[in-house]
Amino acid sequence: MHLLVVDDDPTVRESLADALRELGHDVRQACGGREALESMRTPPLPDAVLADLLMPRMNGQQLMDEMRATPELARIPVVVISATVPALFSGRGADAALGKPVSLPELRRVLERLERKAPGSAASQ
Repeated sequence: MHLLVVDDDPTVRESLADALRELGHDVRQACGGREALESMRTPPLPDAVLADLLMPRMNGQQLMDEMRATPELARIPVVVISATVPALFSGRGADAALGKPVSLPELRRVLERLERKAPGSAASQ
């Protein structure tokens, strides 16, 4: 999968990106919501976005709102990753929500579920 990791903390962003690469994913990174939207202007579009909620300038909720309002981005799944209560954000624009620190087995399960639901996957047909 092509994934976009969005977090203003470079240590968190890098470690999550490294773990995702080890799982075989192609990963791009952005340090905030505005940078994420800019990154999505360059093909390929991500198969999913993993975004922190609490970021300066444009937070994760604002990023999801912008994505849902933009036709070419509206169908991209968003996984919220936050130290705040993540269950509150699932269903408010997010396709899934995970707490920090991220459990890699749980993250793997979420990504596998999203991959099965993706248009064109054998499981979604």
